[in-house]
Amino acid sequence: DQMILVKFTYIDSLWWQNIKYASAGYLHSLFVTDKGKVLSCGSNRQFQLFNEDRCHFYEPAMLSIKSGANFCIAGEYSSAVFIG
Repeated sequence: DQMILVKFTYIDSLWWQNIKYASAGYLHSLFVTDKGKVLSCGSNRQFQLFNEDRCHFYEPAMLSIKSGANFCIAGEYSSAVFIG
């Protein structure tokens, strides 16, 4: 049996956002605000952060999705954002 350790960390740079949904994937996370904006951080190795730069984003960064998002899923090197 594998033991999974869960540790939640407060993210200072998101204090001013009203996050209504968060999803943690494999080496990346997505956050949806109450206004429907999407922020992300972590590895962008397979472009799972919807950004053209293949690098790591250590602080949450705004995606091109500025409104309308209501749900997101961060998976293993993949992501999905549901709009509408």
